[in-house]
Amino acid sequence: MKCSVQDETGNLDCFMFSSAKWDKIEECKSNNGGRLPEEGEIVVIKGTKKGEDACYIDKLGIQSAKIYMNLRDLKEEENILE
Repeated sequence: MKCSVQDETGNLDCFMFSSAKWDKIEECKSNNGGRLPEEGEIVVIKGTKKGEDACYIDKLGIQSAKIYMNLRDLKEEENILE
């Protein structure tokens, strides 16, 4: 599996491999409700960086909690829930 991740510092190409000993892709699916991440989702990756712009993934988790980028967004959410 290949995916490209980015944050405010730049982009990183990430690779996940499976072998006869260890199927990391199936493990990733199992840990994330039977699915792989989709474009636009926030992920947490544990792996080994290779060079300046690549990473070999050991574990990948899809972030399911809502993330607020501005305090205003949180306050608007609180107003809706009241």
